[in-house]
Amino acid sequence: MAVAIVVKSSQAIMAMQAGGALLAELHSTLQAVCIAGVTAAELDAIAHAFIVDHGGTPSFLGYQGFPNTICVSKNDEIVHGIPYSDKIMYPGDICSIDIGICYDGYHVDAARTWCIGDVDPNVADLVQHTEAAFFEAMSAIRVGRKVDGIGCAIFKFAREHQLTTAKHLCSHGVGECLHEDPLIPHQRTMRSNRRLVEGMTIAIEPMLNLGCPDTVTDTDKWTIRTKDRAWSAHYENTVLVTANGPQILTL
Repeated sequence: MAVAIVVKSSQAIMAMQAGGALLAELHSTLQAVCIAGVTAAELDAIAHAFIVDHGGTPSFLGYQGFPNTICVSKNDEIVHGIPYSDKIMYPGDICSIDIGICYDGYHVDAARTWCIGDVDPNVADLVQHTEAAFFEAMSAIRVGRKVDGIGCAIFKFAREHQLTTAKHLCSHGVGECLHEDPLIPHQRTMRSNRRLVEGMTIAIEPMLNLGCPDTVTDTDKWTIRTKDRAWSAHYENTVLVTANGPQILTL
């Protein structure tokens, strides 16, 4: 974990813009095949081939021992789901796909949650509101404002829609390292006086639950799910802080 906020050079920003465009294209590719019957392992194979074929490196593969290219989390799984071959998508499921790409020495990170066919209306609202929480957080990104305002905006939006933010899971800086300072908890209060500065790049990732905020980790030591087994959704983009506001690099 980096120990200080890193302001990116113009060269770094160009690399992250290029990597972000690739990541956006990859998410679109996976959305088209994320249908009933597909397995998480098949999605992982498609993602790996795409990243390598386009001159990138999978950020997650081997990171702290993670065994695959992407994280595939289903229903009550919040994040870091291993893409097992027996993790099959069925009608009514939701599938969260989290991907990191390292391109020209810099990482970008983004996640999407897709509905598999028709889903319960409360689940559809969860997915929609999780994405909306990300865009609500964009209003907190202005040079000079407190970094923790991002997490507060996500927490407030979730509460207004009778949802919870997953405990101990944060937005974070990203760049030369996959996880850099600052860590940004999705919580009610501002605990840090750190300020946003031009040139910061942050992976902002609401993870919202239908039930309680508490989490548990599976025996695989990676998959994090809700303690009460209520369903969860995840939406993430890498964002550049500019003098004119936020620039989303992975859309």
